[in-house]
Amino acid sequence: AGFYTVQPEGGWQHFVQVGSAHQAYVADHIIHGQVIAAGAFHIGVVLAVAEEHFSRSGFVVENIRFIRPLLLEQERILQVALVPDEEPDHYRFRVLTLDEPEDEEDESEWVLYVEGGVSIGRGDESDTRTLAQVKSLCSQEASVQEHYEELAAVHIVWDPMWCWTEQAFRGADGAGGLVALAPPGGLDAGAPPL
Repeated sequence: AGFYTVQPEGGWQHFVQVGSAHQAYVADHIIHGQVIAAGAFHIGVVLAVAEEHFSRSGFVVENIRFIRPLLLEQERILQVALVPDEEPDHYRFRVLTLDEPEDEEDESEWVLYVEGGVSIGRGDESDTRTLAQVKSLCSQEASVQEHYEELAAVHIVWDPMWCWTEQAFRGADGAGGLVALAPPGGLDAGAPPL
């Protein structure tokens, strides 16, 4: 979760170096020809920050709002502000960068990418459905190739390192989908596929 400073109003400001020199896999997430941090990357950073401060009491990340994409054509310093909310045991987070101006006469500008909340002490809540129950909602098998073609049609092209889908399933209208994943040879996903 990088390094951090304690804030006067409570909470912390984390500084995380971001880019392919620090996380090689980010170079594979290309949308419209540009390297962009995946939404899951932002969530992973926020989870790492929250884990550093709230691992003993448990926590839930909630009300996540993605504002704009984080372009990673160059190395960046991502800042995660984690500050107390008005409600007890609640914090707000913001994922930002302080961008240098293009013109020397202008000032640096804060750019917000993701914001949301963290509730403390709720780490034991979980979905109690079994994998079999979730699978029963998405029982119509779909073509893996069509899955990737649908993504490509909206300019989401995954390099081979990210193409982990072995099977794809659709649910009834509005029920979403489910994919069975397996990492490429030599990578350990750390958990069973899905």
